[in-house]
Amino acid sequence: MLYEHRSLLHCVGDLCRTKDEQIRAIARLREIAQQDEQARHEICDILLQVSMSGATPLHFEAMLVLGRLRFDEDRVVSMLFRRMRLDDSLEARGYAAIALGYFGVRAQEIVPLLCDWLSTSPYVGLRVCAAIALGHFGERARSAVPLLIDALELQTVFARRRDSKFLRHFHAIEKAVSLPDLSEDFQIFPKKNAPGREFRRLIREAAVTSLGRMGTHAQEAIPGLLCVLRREPPWLQTKSAHALGEIGCNAPSVLHGLRRELHSPDEQVKSASAMSLRKLGDDDPLIMEVLLDVLKGQLQDLCWIIDEDFLLEVGQKLQDIANAILEGVPALQRLQMLQPVHQELLDQIDELAKFACAELEPFVTSKQPMIREQMEHVWLTFQEIRKHLAQEVLGHWRLEYEQVLFGS
Repeated sequence: MLYEHRSLLHCVGDLCRTKDEQIRAIARLREIAQQDEQARHEICDILLQVSMSGATPLHFEAMLVLGRLRFDEDRVVSMLFRRMRLDDSLEARGYAAIALGYFGVRAQEIVPLLCDWLSTSPYVGLRVCAAIALGHFGERARSAVPLLIDALELQTVFARRRDSKFLRHFHAIEKAVSLPDLSEDFQIFPKKNAPGREFRRLIREAAVTSLGRMGTHAQEAIPGLLCVLRREPPWLQTKSAHALGEIGCNAPSVLHGLRRELHSPDEQVKSASAMSLRKLGDDDPLIMEVLLDVLKGQLQDLCWIIDEDFLLEVGQKLQDIANAILEGVPALQRLQMLQPVHQELLDQIDELAKFACAELEPFVTSKQPMIREQMEHVWLTFQEIRKHLAQEVLGHWRLEYEQVLFGS
């Protein structure tokens, strides 16, 4: 790993390499820095030097990775704050704001400026970055909730020539999908949309995601999110369903809206709605059926995945589904005692959990540490599901045995 990170640092500074190669090198350096404390300081020092000036996707990615690693807070935050306030490049200002959002510091100074960008900036690229960054500040940016709600209802966007340059840079970073926290904000599409339409998509997606990250402080956004859930394309419906679960309000209108989407023809919308309903404490057996269907599809695709980043993404989805099933099993078991018809669903859960453990075993022994660690967590969660089901079956068997033995 020592030689790898030094060769990657050389790649970052090699002008003969393509932009995509350099961005992917930075993405890999981030992974190494998270695993190797000795290499971390050397990597972050180089990235700090790269981030201090320049306005290309390489420089923007370096800023984002520094923010995600939260390295040397005083030096890095000072550099990012200076670039956010004073840089000649609008793109550099925007990405510096997102990186500062990862640190989550100096909110009293930064959030008002981001609100000003979101509401008044003539440059749409800055408005996109502001919407993303506000979400990372969470509840400390709750004053921005009305502005984010307005962004949900955005109908038309006029993109300037300078904004088109931002769009090219943004897609260069988005294509690399090197930073999960950033790639979660956006659905990746073929870039065939006109700039105005593309910016409208980006702003609205960022607004939905940021409102979800603000949790209970964004409850006034619920009517707008329900409207998005009911009327918009599936990729935005999915994000709206996630956001409603994060906000945590189990009002009847929210539960009704999410339950309606359990019958959506789109698998992602169904999955997001089921996950949010579980977070809100809904014990409807239909939720468990949807989660099991989604789990089957993910496990069937698992053996065909080669790309490491995509495998990590699928691993996180499996973890979320496994957690939701584990939380829902006790309620289903209580329901089964009153309505034995649900025993079949419990048997399906046990069978699928067993299948999941078998499918995950090769990844638990993977030589790639990030994949091994993540898949081990997923495997242990499914083992916990099976253990919980086995204990419940044993408890019922003992109860029946005592009733026969003592005639009670």
